[in-house]
Amino acid sequence: MAVFIDTSIFVALRNADDENHPRSRELMRRTLKGEFGRIYTSDYIIEEAVTTALVRTGRHDLAADNGEYIVQWPRITKLRIAREDFDEAWRMCLRTT
Repeated sequence: MAVFIDTSIFVALRNADDENHPRSRELMRRTLKGEFGRIYTSDYIIEEAVTTALVRTGRHDLAADNGEYIVQWPRITKLRIAREDFDEAWRMCLRTT
């Protein structure tokens, strides 16, 4: 079993004012305990989390801190999206819409 962590969890986790902050903390606690298996995210998600934090706060230091928090977390496997992976994901998206 595995879990893929998307942007909203990372953004809410690092922002105590976010309405989803308590839920994101709980989910991350359970995730880090191994309840959902291996933990994954991608380079696109890290970029999106940093950009979202920058847009919401207007503060580069907080946005960079959000990214650094994810990048430095050793238990999260960071997937690098190659062009071929993106193209295949896009084809799959077009087939399901």
